[in-house]
Amino acid sequence: MQEFSTTVLRPDPRTRRAAITVLVATHRPSLGRAPDRLEAALRDECGDEIDLRVLPAFSTAESTAPLLERLADADCLVLEHAASGMPAADAVAVLERVRDRYSSLPVIVVSDASTDEGTTTVTDAVRAHRLIDGVRAGAVLAADSDADADVDANASDPRPDRDYERLARRIRSLVDRSQLSDLSMRLLAGIQLSRDAIAVAGPDGRLEAANCWFAAQFGYDRETLRGRSWTDFFTADAVAHLEATAIPTAADGWRWTGTCTGRRRSGEPVPVHVRLAGLEDGSLVFVVEAAATEDDNGESADGEEDVTAGDSTA
Repeated sequence: MQEFSTTVLRPDPRTRRAAITVLVATHRPSLGRAPDRLEAALRDECGDEIDLRVLPAFSTAESTAPLLERLADADCLVLEHAASGMPAADAVAVLERVRDRYSSLPVIVVSDASTDEGTTTVTDAVRAHRLIDGVRAGAVLAADSDADADVDANASDPRPDRDYERLARRIRSLVDRSQLSDLSMRLLAGIQLSRDAIAVAGPDGRLEAANCWFAAQFGYDRETLRGRSWTDFFTADAVAHLEATAIPTAADGWRWTGTCTGRRRSGEPVPVHVRLAGLEDGSLVFVVEAAATEDDNGESADGEEDVTAGDSTA
């Protein structure tokens, strides 16, 4: 049985994410206090620097040119859709033009429609895209944008704050999903170009991507790897050790390295050196290379572990 020695290094501070830029497009001439309240909720939810911008008096599909220009450096669009201010057909046209120009931009449609009104063309458009979501909070925006409203009318009512918190959570969730998707695309491109043996296992433990070097390391055809469990490539003892030590370490944001026994397609055991990192969604990145089987004295080499601080992708 291999003996493991572990070295733990103090983690570096996590890299701070850049400011999140959110553009709110509304048919109203002004949103009054609504932007300030939404920005406060976003700061509480995201813990990051927030750049909240408002495009007022936006109501028709023909006026999307300035919207598209201002979305060039935005991380999320919040589009207010009120039946009285923007026909459903116009709202759908706006969504389609935004999607055509910025296919990976998260969009939140804030509607004043009742949740029991059934399926509408806007609802269908929201459901048709992975990075478009909907939330019913238009009544709150309307109340806060009313110039004649009593400034203290909602001071003791927690419901508006809860609505802004809910909207902020939706924005955070969609932005995180978009950033993770972009990261995954870059990661997949890097995997195929790398000469290291690399595989990515999803949160369910099954391979989502692997390059030809990983396939060759374990004697598989690359086309047959997707969907296999990462446990297929290690012996039972190695799997138990990785599950008990390496994977929890990677899940905590550290990078784990160590030697263990892999298993080729033929069942032949092979000593391997493994580097393991975790992604925010629970996926695992395996980097594997062959390890020496014997030391200079002809004795089996002991396994070694090393745990180092993760970076912003782990």
